[in-house]
Amino acid sequence: MIAAGNESRSMTQNGYLYDLITLAHSPEMAGRMILVGSIGDKKEPEKLSTFSNYPGFFRSSTNLPYFITAPGFEISSLAPDNQTENLSGTSMAAPFVAGALALMKEKYPDLPPEDLVAMLLKSARKMALGTKEALNPYYYGAGILDLRMILSE
Repeated sequence: MIAAGNESRSMTQNGYLYDLITLAHSPEMAGRMILVGSIGDKKEPEKLSTFSNYPGFFRSSTNLPYFITAPGFEISSLAPDNQTENLSGTSMAAPFVAGALALMKEKYPDLPPEDLVAMLLKSARKMALGTKEALNPYYYGAGILDLRMILSE
């Protein structure tokens, strides 16, 4: 299960994000649910989007939060009447993560979901592109989805 953050709620409203993170780290769901944040804005493609939620200090037993970021700003999407439009949101970032997991499942068909999720989180990029600056896990969780790293393993 992949859950995108809800842009219309903050971390404090009704405890929505807290509940999702708690659920993702519960023994029943651990390794079977990933929360997805969005990166990108007009000037910085790897900056956490202003509308994106973030994991805070939650950690799993592997010391990685079940939270990963992917592009979610101005993503070209299909629209009615054979048109396209640019959309932004964590709901645009989540398909990147779902697609990565689908490719991983094709490459490793015998691995259980928990192992695929662990591989996905472990392979997330922890450094900003072109710098030696570490991404803050408080905001980026396990890091930024890195499909090249996933497929090269």
